[in-house]
Amino acid sequence: MATFASAASLQTYRHDLSLLTKLDRETERSLAERWNRGDQDAGTKLIEGCLPFVAQIAFEYRRWGIPLEDIIQQGNVGLLRAAKKFDPSRDCRLATYAAYWIRAEIREYVVRGYRVVRLGTTKGERRALRAYRTTRESDPAKLASMSGLSEERTRQLLPILAARESSLDFGT
Repeated sequence: MATFASAASLQTYRHDLSLLTKLDRETERSLAERWNRGDQDAGTKLIEGCLPFVAQIAFEYRRWGIPLEDIIQQGNVGLLRAAKKFDPSRDCRLATYAAYWIRAEIREYVVRGYRVVRLGTTKGERRALRAYRTTRESDPAKLASMSGLSEERTRQLLPILAARESSLDFGT
């Protein structure tokens, strides 16, 4: 039942995104300038114009075992962070600028949600986790070269990366 409700809400959200008007470069710049001067409605329109882009990026992470709705929400957080820092005087669209922030928020969330035991607290560990998840590489030397960690550190991480989490809930 929850899965059906989740799928239905995601479908409704995606339908709502399809109804949003795509912003052209000049409209986007105008809205960003108005938002910087304090016009909250302009900020809302500016951010809503990029929400379909967030969903598109989030879809790239759908196979990580995290609900797509959660990934989209984290991408939206990244969009908000980017929008606050966005400079409309530069010759760059908000979506282009925000792509980094959207992906960074999603990656951080996915890594945090991957394990109960905290893993991926450094950039090297996050790279090792992503490399292991995508390649299942079990050679410490190869994983070290992919992640930038020392071979010794990858030897320490491999048993943790390869282990499966188990539930301690033995109830019925």
